[in-house]
Amino acid sequence: AVLARTELDEVAMLGVLRRAVPVRFLELLAVTPPWSERPRLLGGVAMNPRTPRVLALRLLPSLFWRDLAEVAASPRLPKAVRGRAEAILQDQIADMRLGEKVTLAKIATTPVLVRLLAETEPKIARSCLINPRLREEDLVTAVRQATASPAPLEAAAACSRWGERHAGGLGV
Repeated sequence: AVLARTELDEVAMLGVLRRAVPVRFLELLAVTPPWSERPRLLGGVAMNPRTPRVLALRLLPSLFWRDLAEVAASPRLPKAVRGRAEAILQDQIADMRLGEKVTLAKIATTPVLVRLLAETEPKIARSCLINPRLREEDLVTAVRQATASPAPLEAAAACSRWGERHAGGLGV
């Protein structure tokens, strides 16, 4: 009956999804129009820790990139769901606009960051360096690749967090 009430707005429904709701409600929401046609709402369903793994995995391909990044970074969700979200994000990077890549680089998980470090745009490299999930070994590996862009190395040298590491730079 609640799902039939279309006067409920998406923001209110997203607020409901942040709470412990019955699994049956989550399942119904994911298949009941107009709710099932709203990617942000499906992101809320996927982010709910009570959502069955099978349902969350089924919803991931229809989510926006930002929701996928949240799913990938959420320690409350099953590893399989987080890993699939990362894989979908990595596949979408080639089609993303520069601003989206820059924003994603600031919030991405390590596997997605490694993929973004291969980009040639300096803005993306600088944003990767801001991300607290970036590990030194991942950055060193990225700049040592034979096909590596100079952007990550130049950004690291100019960044106070990375340029002063080990009194001699990154050891590359």
